[in-house]
Amino acid sequence: MNLHSIEAKVSPDNRGAIFLMEKIGFKKEAHFVERIYFDEKFSDLAVYSLITGNEHYA
Repeated sequence: MNLHSIEAKVSPDNRGAIFLMEKIGFKKEAHFVERIYFDEKFSDLAVYSLITGNEHYA
């Protein structure tokens, strides 16, 4: 499968997931304030991407 990019959306509070994503090469692209509504409250959302063949992401 030839993928150009993979995108992951995660809570900024999920440090374990963020650590793992950064360890395998994901880079943070965005941070949205109060973007999702869950469990009767608004929460932030972080977006990470892994892009193949892009020297800016190496």
